[in-house]
Amino acid sequence: MTYSDPGSSVTTTPISCSDQRCSWGVQSSNSGCSTQNNICAYTFQYGDGSCTSGALLFSVFFLHRLNSDEPKADVTF
Repeated sequence: MTYSDPGSSVTTTPISCSDQRCSWGVQSSNSGCSTQNNICAYTFQYGDGSCTSGALLFSVFFLHRLNSDEPKADVTF
């Protein structure tokens, strides 16, 4: 199942190898650089041995309240 399609988003861009944010990922995962396409990649291994990997992306989210009478909600990513 695909949760995000960065290729179809106008507000999502891959993080390049030279971007400072690429090195930030090294602190919490095994980040690296794909020299073929200059995209910062990561692999994260969990305590149970399973892992996840992919590319680090920068994305802008626009949130809009439909009804100003609704209570405010916290959003965490």
